[in-house]
Amino acid sequence: MRCGRPATQPWSAIVIDASKDMNAKSLTNLGDIVIGANKLKTTNLLIKQLDANQFVIRNLADDADKSVKLYSLTFTNGITAGADNLAINAPNVDSNYIKIMARDNTSGLIEVARIVGAADPYVQMSLPMVLKPGSVPGTPVEGHFWYDDTAKKLRFRDTAATVTILGGVAAEGTLALFQTTPATGNMTTPEEVNNDTQAGQCYSSTVGHYAEVDYGKLVQIRRFRLYGYTELTGDGEFKIQYYSWDDYTWKDWKIDILCRTTLDFSDFVTVGSVLTDKIRLVVTKIDTYGVTGLRELEVIY
Repeated sequence: MRCGRPATQPWSAIVIDASKDMNAKSLTNLGDIVIGANKLKTTNLLIKQLDANQFVIRNLADDADKSVKLYSLTFTNGITAGADNLAINAPNVDSNYIKIMARDNTSGLIEVARIVGAADPYVQMSLPMVLKPGSVPGTPVEGHFWYDDTAKKLRFRDTAATVTILGGVAAEGTLALFQTTPATGNMTTPEEVNNDTQAGQCYSSTVGHYAEVDYGKLVQIRRFRLYGYTELTGDGEFKIQYYSWDDYTWKDWKIDILCRTTLDFSDFVTVGSVLTDKIRLVVTKIDTYGVTGLRELEVIY
């Protein structure tokens, strides 16, 4: 097909006959190019109208969709997946990542989060995360994680139960909470540590053995006392550790605690206040008697 125009006038439009082919080395100073329902073809690809609102890039056989490579993309409405189980992919290389950026009103766009490729891929929050306040999800599933703004609690769905992770300011560690769950550990009869009877003994002949008490929730603690027994010489020692939610490790709270050799409680000893959900009584020195032990421990606010 051949088209002509006056040399001093631009093309106002080119209308291509569906039954004809047009080959050109270059076209300049054009107006609209109207191809109707036809296709624009390159050596290996074609562009065609899909419907009144979309066009597609496909192979020349017109039986497979192909990709488009852009330097950047700006959209004014949204990005909508056209099928199920589609992906936004970071490069398939360890340590490569996709950044999610947002505006900082003093610095411009800054990184908020990233998706990182690794032996164990992960999502990294680069800035503090805010959970939008809401009530219990209509149908919570395992792994659901939300902030309940009615109860003022952080909640998590574990199998068929909803678990409260944090509830406002941590409660004071009461004696009732300390004695709710029997102690565990590798000392002999660790449950004697917090059963409120002072009848049996918890002891060990091995440095490093412990009895662990779980409060069942995050609490504040600041005082302890222990109940002894008369067989001990009094030169054995303990330390009390608490589990830190700052870095998820056990930290020493009070060290060099001597065994008590009388059948009664010591006075309460006040230590620095900390937040934790569990403590450990750890043997650090064996008493001359042959074991280091006690009949009862209380760790409270």
